[in-house]
Amino acid sequence: GKKALGQGFKDMMEEGGSELAATMAQNWTERILQGKRDVHILDNGLESFVSGMLISKSIGSVGLLGKAMTDTFISDKGLARRDALIQREYQLMQELNQENLSEEARKQIEMDIATTQAEIDSIYEAEIPRVDEMSDGEKKKLIDIYKEQRRILVEINNANKAKNELISSGRPTGEEDAKIKSLTEQFAL
Repeated sequence: GKKALGQGFKDMMEEGGSELAATMAQNWTERILQGKRDVHILDNGLESFVSGMLISKSIGSVGLLGKAMTDTFISDKGLARRDALIQREYQLMQELNQENLSEEARKQIEMDIATTQAEIDSIYEAEIPRVDEMSDGEKKKLIDIYKEQRRILVEINNANKAKNELISSGRPTGEEDAKIKSLTEQFAL
């Protein structure tokens, strides 16, 4: 909640000072309030402040920042594994909410949730320390790749919406199909 958000920013202030906070606030304002989806929370030279400790402190405490940090600096393999585990955790939580669940089944599901969360945590523990070994240039490159991927995903989403509108009105979708294919190929690079 708000308390965790405040603590996350307090921790980051200790890590990077007022310059970090001011620039992140500006980036957040541009991205969220002004709708500039191509702005990353770490734009404008903040890659030098990125460290494993900063990323660790942002996980789970500063929503968009934590997601931008982890999704930017964790490998594709790590993200795929994490996302699969998050999906598993979600399924387990749904099972836990079932009525008429025996105490034994409830305890097993709770144990499975704890095990799944521990696996998610181990991904962060294994991947985040490598950020400290990166140069600022390498960090900036990863930030730029992340931003480009997000831009392409937005374009794919918009093309899919346009395609659905064409389908519902009975018009041909060839142009949108070609655009989606091209964007999907760009994303795979």
